[in-house]
Amino acid sequence: MSGVGESDSIELLWNRLPERMRNRLKHHLNENERLLWFAQPNERRMARRALPGLIIKNIFPLFVGSGFLSAGLLWEFVNPNVPASKWIWWIAWTAYVVSAISIFSRYYIIYHRAMRTIYAITDQRALEYCATFISRVQSFQWSEIEFGSVHSWTDGSGEIRLEPRLIHRKRRLNDYGNIRFEFLNNVKIASEIIEQFLGRELPHEKPVHRIRNHTIELAIPEADHLARPLKEQLNVEMNSDEKVLWVGIPTAHRMALRTAFPSGCLFLIVFVCTGVTYFVASIVTSIIPEGSFKRWVQGIPWLFGLLLPVLGGFTILAIGAGCYAARRTAYLITNQRAVIVKVGMGGRIISFGKTALDRVQVRQLDNGGGEIIFEEKICQSIADSDSTEHRSDVIGFFELKQIEPARIALEQLLGYQLNVQHLNALSLNQDHKC
Repeated sequence: MSGVGESDSIELLWNRLPERMRNRLKHHLNENERLLWFAQPNERRMARRALPGLIIKNIFPLFVGSGFLSAGLLWEFVNPNVPASKWIWWIAWTAYVVSAISIFSRYYIIYHRAMRTIYAITDQRALEYCATFISRVQSFQWSEIEFGSVHSWTDGSGEIRLEPRLIHRKRRLNDYGNIRFEFLNNVKIASEIIEQFLGRELPHEKPVHRIRNHTIELAIPEADHLARPLKEQLNVEMNSDEKVLWVGIPTAHRMALRTAFPSGCLFLIVFVCTGVTYFVASIVTSIIPEGSFKRWVQGIPWLFGLLLPVLGGFTILAIGAGCYAARRTAYLITNQRAVIVKVGMGGRIISFGKTALDRVQVRQLDNGGGEIIFEEKICQSIADSDSTEHRSDVIGFFELKQIEPARIALEQLLGYQLNVQHLNALSLNQDHKC
């Protein structure tokens, strides 16, 4: 057994594993399979990341406990001489205890599962093995892996996701058919080995840089039209030997239209339903006699009418979010890679090297705008045995006002011409990640 570990030699790391895990992992390896790398996730960081979600899942018993506790305290404040009933305190503290037990037990399970999880790379496949009470093994041959991405953090740690082209999702809750190497202490070693077997670079995603000195000199003249936070991020991200070929931003009103389209359509549907129910209710109430049923029929249109301001507010917020995202997003093509930069809340930087841009799709509208897709993942959502829904997740340059300059720069980077798909409208059955 030879290869590369995260920091020490692979033999030393192998000997540190419990004998039970070593035996089980050997059982899942083929006789002629050679282990090149393996690692375990950082169990503390994995458990800490899951903690906010565990609290949210237990929000109902916490809400019940807080309600009864507030009722008891309010009673004793208003009636200082009459103590509150004991069952109020009993229900409040029972709800808190149940929530605490649920949160900490689930926290311990995640922590324990991380300690029993092994990520491995062999000369034949990538493998994820969890040696808990119910063992779980998931692996992909190198020929089966269609997509991958590297998420790195400033301290060198990170995670790697490997996926086939068709991703199966059951009941929209869990992903089936992907491997995630989570919370690796050194993500660079694993990503380099995987890129060697895949024969191409993986897209690299990382958080935006923390810029403390805002008086730094901006050395990218092509980015003068961008907002200053974007210019600062690009200035720090650029390598010394990189040459900028093209810089662009998404169109604000198109981005706003895309983000507001779902809530806007729902608003129109509810608006039409309100008018129809009002018309029908007016006819019905003119026929039926006075009574509680007539008042109930007259109140049906108001139920739809109450939803209109709520959906209208969501639509307005979606328009504002789309405009904000457009002004905080920049697209960059250099002589080495294509880069997506997004600053603000959830800011990140995604870069695609030359070999990672092997599935580029150029979609051009009649007005010269369009989008350039770098990666498209087809997701198959299975709600039940008879219902299957197909949807694709795409990453790339979206809502460009003019696509021709970006296409020319991308062809200059890749060294060959790209096929252009001329479309009348962009697909709405796609989740645009950036």
